[in-house]
Amino acid sequence: MEQNKIEEKKEKLFGNEKNSDYGKQEYWEERFEEEEEYEWLCKYKDISPYLEPYLKKEDKILIVGCGNSLFSTELYDAGFENVINIDFSEICIEKMKKNNEKRTKMKW
Repeated sequence: MEQNKIEEKKEKLFGNEKNSDYGKQEYWEERFEEEEEYEWLCKYKDISPYLEPYLKKEDKILIVGCGNSLFSTELYDAGFENVINIDFSEICIEKMKKNNEKRTKMKW
């Protein structure tokens, strides 16, 4: 009985996702088709005081697995314009390119 309650709680929190799904491109394409924005860890403003002392405005910054996070957008808007974003999902990259058209130096 206890195990069923745990499973029900996991289902409510995480849906039917399994860690193994994260390695499948189809999972990400489907997710980003629907989802507009998601922050996995934190927003740029949360860690900028810790990062900025180590960054120069002209540094090349690679965001691996950028997803639909606003992290690179906020980084760019803080003056770090040499940002390169990569992601597994083509849908995500296309949406993010469109959402960031005015950030002309940002690369995808």
